[in-house]
Amino acid sequence: MKIALLGDIHANLSALDAVLEHARKRGVGAVWCLGDSVGYGPCPDEVIRLLRRDYALCLRGNYDNKVLCVEEKRERWLLSKGEAKVLAFQWAWDNLSPESREWLAGLPETLRLSLEGHRILLAHGSPDSPKEFLGEETPRERFAEIIADTGANALLFAHTHHPFCERIGGVLLLNPGSVGRPVDGDPRASYALLSVTKKGIEAELFRVPYDVDQCVAALRTAGLPEEFGNMFLSGTDLGEGTLRSEEMETERFRAEARRVGQKYVDMGEHMTQVAALAVLLFDELVPLHGYGPEERRLLELAALLHDIGWCEGRMKHHKWSARLILEDEDLSLSRRERRLVACIARYHRRGLPRASHRLFGTLSEEEQALVRVLAGLLRVADGLDNCHLSLVEGLSCTIRDDRVDLRVVAPQFPQGEDEKALRKGDLFRECFNREIAITWDLHR
Repeated sequence: MKIALLGDIHANLSALDAVLEHARKRGVGAVWCLGDSVGYGPCPDEVIRLLRRDYALCLRGNYDNKVLCVEEKRERWLLSKGEAKVLAFQWAWDNLSPESREWLAGLPETLRLSLEGHRILLAHGSPDSPKEFLGEETPRERFAEIIADTGANALLFAHTHHPFCERIGGVLLLNPGSVGRPVDGDPRASYALLSVTKKGIEAELFRVPYDVDQCVAALRTAGLPEEFGNMFLSGTDLGEGTLRSEEMETERFRAEARRVGQKYVDMGEHMTQVAALAVLLFDELVPLHGYGPEERRLLELAALLHDIGWCEGRMKHHKWSARLILEDEDLSLSRRERRLVACIARYHRRGLPRASHRLFGTLSEEEQALVRVLAGLLRVADGLDNCHLSLVEGLSCTIRDDRVDLRVVAPQFPQGEDEKALRKGDLFRECFNREIAITWDLHR
């Protein structure tokens, strides 16, 4: 049996038509869609009607969920996601018929099938979350864990918009990429063709050209933002088709991280204070670490997000922070940046980085060294705001052969911040082979 495996159509009818025509010429007998059928594109209802007409087996993706929830969560999302994304959700909702909304809401998020004796698992993101990113950068231990938990012979997933095909222990791992909204710089539609027989499951990935101009013209007719059209034309994510200065880009990431942080937990000014202290330490210690603006930005983002795991409680919140950073789609980070920021945030407390740790172990030696240095700075910065009082108003460092003298400016005596910063300076000392000496400089 031949199956057209689709994902992330995002209401792009022109791309869907081209893919289905391409698949029909290759004799497909079924269409499976892994979710995110709507959102951003100009034809949400037409896409749903076409999928229903072809009796496609469909899942509900994370963007589908957002479209279905936009009426309830619109005001909250305007604060955390920005106007463009909320407009995409709202426009899709407004332009779906009641029948299409009901059909979309009734779809499952995962499916387990048996075909020709093979156990096949379909998920938008992963079996655990429609927001989890699975692909070539996923630790192989994570794939092994999913395979063991599900007993699947084939794991089919989408969400990343990046085509991916690999086998682990004979199990097929397949992401067909995005039909309607590729983000790898190639605007052509992406899908996969599955051939399922008793002997096994074979997969082939295709890129299919389609009339992108037709899609963009429909967007303009609908009055949707020009930046939506730029996504389809360039095959990039929202905003990536527009060049920004370095400072504008940094400010955008900073504002984005703050919105994401507020979405999960209200820590007052703590995470902003820790981020400010962390970058001050970074700037003061450039002669020791030698890193530049890109690494500084990664540290700042990790500091702004290091405590978001508190939304799951205090216990292991550092690990929850890392997981949320890896999964949150409102962070427009590359996969490499996600891994690095997640690791830096994860090590702001408790145990130090070890190669046996799953995510840290996937990094290159160079990336591991970077994470150790930046997490070492973050730990000290977090200690300096241990009581969440934002006492520290400034700091400076004097680098000596055997230690770093840290002068802290504050309006009052510390409330345990100095002791906490010294205790959390373990990774700092290990990285720089220097002790930390803290002087509390009071001003009235």
